Amino acid sequence: MSDPKAAQRSGKVSVCTDKTGESNYICQRDRGGIKMSDTALVRKCMDILREQVGIVEAERFIYVMRTDAFDYTEWQKDHYDRIAPATLDAEVDKHSLQHPFKGEKATVI
Repeated sequence: MSDPKAAQRSGKVSVCTDKTGESNYICQRDRGGIKMSDTALVRKCMDILREQVGIVEAERFIYVMRTDAFDYTEWQKDHYDRIAPATLDAEVDKHSLQHPFKGEKATVI
């Protein structure tokens, strides 16, 4: 739907707010509840980057991420290799408790 208001009336999207209640994002409804659209996710993450490091460093970060010299897969492997498995498990458990699965359970055949 190209008309956001019509999409809202249809119940397929909602206006979501962040913790401060200041920023509004269009979120899509799916079987697991409400999820942010890709555009809203990028906007929210950029808002967080700008808030945390400022606009210049946020733009610099995007530049670094887009350059061919930066290999995200290699960085991620190195990053997670530095975290103790018990710490990573605890973070996953914490996230799961804060964001419980609300979708339909899968049937295993």
